[in-house]
Amino acid sequence: MSTAIIIQARSGSKRLPNKILKPFFQEKCILQIIIDISLKVFNNNRVIVATTKTENDKQVVEIAKKNNIKFYCGDEEDVLSRFIEIGTKFELKKIIRVCSDNPFLDLEGLRFLKNELISFNGDYLSFCNKKSEPTISLHYGLWAEGVTLNALKSIKEKTSNKYFFEHVTNFLYQKNSSYRIKLFQISSTYESSQIRLTVDTIEDFNSLKKLYFKWIHGNSIDIKSLYQIIQKDKELKKIMKKEIKKNEK
Repeated sequence: MSTAIIIQARSGSKRLPNKILKPFFQEKCILQIIIDISLKVFNNNRVIVATTKTENDKQVVEIAKKNNIKFYCGDEEDVLSRFIEIGTKFELKKIIRVCSDNPFLDLEGLRFLKNELISFNGDYLSFCNKKSEPTISLHYGLWAEGVTLNALKSIKEKTSNKYFFEHVTNFLYQKNSSYRIKLFQISSTYESSQIRLTVDTIEDFNSLKKLYFKWIHGNSIDIKSLYQIIQKDKELKKIMKKEIKKNEK
């Protein structure tokens, strides 16, 4: 195995504890939804859940076991080390990093990233906005990112800043221009629409739970149809705009 999806998952969110484990759609939690999407891109040998050694995350491990996928329990705060340890243990060269609080993870975007990563000779690749900011660091909640294990190891060698140990890839595109980075700009339609599809708060959870139900029961399950549903819902757009402002980093 040289390439795999690693789903970053823990239950101990400060703003909304257990957000990835709460029933979100037909008794499925967000983590299960993310696993289902990932398994459409890679087989179960190449989907790995990266969780923590804490007692609360035993439920995360049980979900991984139920789906017959690999898991790894590492340091709760040092997420970078968790990823490096997984990469080393499973002999990975390239990693697709997925955040487990993004239930609307775009399947086609994930497949595109996988195909690009196979022949990629650089360090990091991602989708971005017109400012070249990787979408993983923003509020969209639709796309993953790709990175090499060697690039992650180099972060450990170059910094001791705990911020970069928590935010796994930020150092690559914020602090060092020597990394070989490839970015794919998202459609201006989505960038200008103030879409927020990541779950950080109870307001996110409740509003996106309703949106997910509408989307799944619609005529098509893709970004275009999702965007159209959002544009017709004035109250949802209002909530998204408020949550984007409230959760700005």
